[in-house]
Amino acid sequence: MYFSEKIMDSISRFVIWICSKFDREQIERIIKELQLVLANRNPDVKPKDDFKKNIRIIGISLSIL
Repeated sequence: MYFSEKIMDSISRFVIWICSKFDREQIERIIKELQLVLANRNPDVKPKDDFKKNIRIIGISLSIL
C-alpha cells in the first residue's frame, strides 16, 4: 500500500468516526471551523504543515543568534 493510500484510509476512518460521534449540525459546524483554519482566519489554530514550517523558521533564527 502506498503512503497516499494509507493517508486516505486514515482520513476515511476519521470521517466515519466523526459521523458516528456527531449529528449533522455539529458536523457542519466542524466543517465551517476547519474552513476558517484553512483560510487563516483563526490565528490560534494552524494546520500541521504550517506548524512544522514555523518551527523550522524559529530554529534557523535561533541558530543565527
